[in-house]
Amino acid sequence: MRKTLYAIISLLAVPFLFSSCLDDDDTTYEFSSDALISAFSINDIKTEVASKTAAGKDTTIIVTTIGSKYKFTINQNENRIYNTDSLPAGTDVRKVSVNLSIIGYSVVYEKNQKDTLWTSADSLDFTRPVNFKVYAYDGTFRSYTAQINVHKQDPDSLQWTQLKGTNFSVQAGSRQKAVLFQDNIYVFAENGNQVQVTSTGMTDGKTWTPLQNIGIDEADYSSAIAFNNQLYILAKNKLYSSSNGTDWSEVTTDRTFTQLFAASSTHLYGISEQKIVESENAVTWTEQENATEYFPTRNVSYSICKLPTNSKIERLIVIGERNVSSDTTAVVWSKLSTENTWTRYHQSADNAYGCPKLKELAVIHYDDNLYAFGGEKDYTTTWQIKPFSVLYESLDHGITWKKKTSKVMLPEEFIDRTGYFSYLVDSDNFIWIMWSGSNDVWKGKINRLGFVGVQE
Repeated sequence: MRKTLYAIISLLAVPFLFSSCLDDDDTTYEFSSDALISAFSINDIKTEVASKTAAGKDTTIIVTTIGSKYKFTINQNENRIYNTDSLPAGTDVRKVSVNLSIIGYSVVYEKNQKDTLWTSADSLDFTRPVNFKVYAYDGTFRSYTAQINVHKQDPDSLQWTQLKGTNFSVQAGSRQKAVLFQDNIYVFAENGNQVQVTSTGMTDGKTWTPLQNIGIDEADYSSAIAFNNQLYILAKNKLYSSSNGTDWSEVTTDRTFTQLFAASSTHLYGISEQKIVESENAVTWTEQENATEYFPTRNVSYSICKLPTNSKIERLIVIGERNVSSDTTAVVWSKLSTENTWTRYHQSADNAYGCPKLKELAVIHYDDNLYAFGGEKDYTTTWQIKPFSVLYESLDHGITWKKKTSKVMLPEEFIDRTGYFSYLVDSDNFIWIMWSGSNDVWKGKINRLGFVGVQE
């Protein structure tokens, strides 16, 4: 309080001293009324975060938030100071030192409902907005309210919500596949020698159309795919198309197919007479190369990744399993849109970073990375993981895979779960997972990809 009083007294005394001297020579001087904060920044902030050692013991680590990375806006019309890019969730803003550039004489800030002279060494509590006053040389002042925005949620964390009250009703024991088509989610499910379909709007997820047969005997639910404003599916080695998921017609082509496995922005891909084939219109097909014994035949997923060095070039990645019990990893194939040749990523038995061969293996392309998940390991090993307890991440387009241990995780409710499910990533960056036999529909999203809450 003494510092504050001394500051105010000195400010008020200056005009009087000058005016008494000026009376002698009849000269008048005016003191500036300019008072503003022209620049505002924060220094680094160190935060203690609870963690665990490799042995599982509780500990704390120090996380440093680099203050210079965060730009502060000074709204001179509203006298507000704030950061548009919020600090990471969990940042401790109880003791923050700031840097100020001012036009004026001095700065005070409110502490415990009293004015305190500010210095650069002060640690300020920004859990609530801090009020600053900039004094001009004529004794007047200008007030500012400064706040430091901190994310309520970790921007890099994957948040999951189970949708309540859905009528999703794929029966238990039915394998299924989800396809995104014209902003709708279609789920194709096996039912004896028939395939049934149900759908919902991408922005809904609660209300699904009643399951109905697609009307094609011995259709392969796993071959359902969207391409060029049409849905496609295989049945008895023949290709069928639909514009709505329920009305289907055979595609006139001279090809027969054993697989329909991927679609890029320009081509549809399948296996015909043990050859990988591609088409721009689903009618005329071009052979590329042999689909060797190492090409995946079950639980096949595909992803389209744009090259970081050239967004016009796409990398098509196909991941799945062979029906070979000795395989310890999934099979990964890749092709660039500018090339006709395919590359198989060779995985040795001792490769600890191959894509794990999991039961009901699922792979998605999300946030520019690949993620794999599924049930227990589908081969004999002394090391086991609980089904659906781990997401495996690949940062190099499927070459190496590592377990995620924080932030991007599956819901705890999935652990040790059994049964079949379908999945996809929609155009709003939501991950969808639908479970057979339980009416369970889940949506997940990394916070920074929208910070949009999911409606239950």
